[in-house]
Amino acid sequence: MKKFKRIMALILAVFLFSLYGLTFVVSITGGPNQSNLLMACIYSTVVIPILLWTYNLIYRILKRDSSSKPEETPTKSSPEEDNT
Repeated sequence: MKKFKRIMALILAVFLFSLYGLTFVVSITGGPNQSNLLMACIYSTVVIPILLWTYNLIYRILKRDSSSKPEETPTKSSPEEDNT
């Protein structure tokens, strides 16, 4: 599982760096749809990391809740049962 997490982190890092590069290239080059492409790249550069962080946070919260088992509370014995 740890190896899988590292591979996924590497893939996502490469994806984000390529998205930053694409934003830079689109901002330099000219074209008929330059403003639309630039806005889409900037939006993706901001929104994708926020979504990934949110998914990770929700996963950690749900994982912690499912792994913790409810503790059994000791029951008090009634005075009638305690005849020792």
